[in-house]
Amino acid sequence: PVKLKEIVNRYSGWVNVNSGKNLADPYIVALAIYKKTNTLLQDEVIVVTEESPDLKKLRLPKVCNDYNIRSMNLLGLFRNEGWTFVKR
Repeated sequence: PVKLKEIVNRYSGWVNVNSGKNLADPYIVALAIYKKTNTLLQDEVIVVTEESPDLKKLRLPKVCNDYNIRSMNLLGLFRNEGWTFVKR
């Protein structure tokens, strides 16, 4: 909960309660931080998003970057995991 409050306070214009915009995003980042710091196996944590990775705009990839959490789009995840798909 402490990280969640920190994220919401640090990026006060990110969440718009009235429009419902980005309501889940701070929770996603807080969960990624928790998973990254509280895992025994030191598994890699990646946030998958289709938002633009433009670090000048206040979006999920920028906030993830600010907290040293990797983010990528779905195609990037497929490539990262080495998944291939065969058309039948």
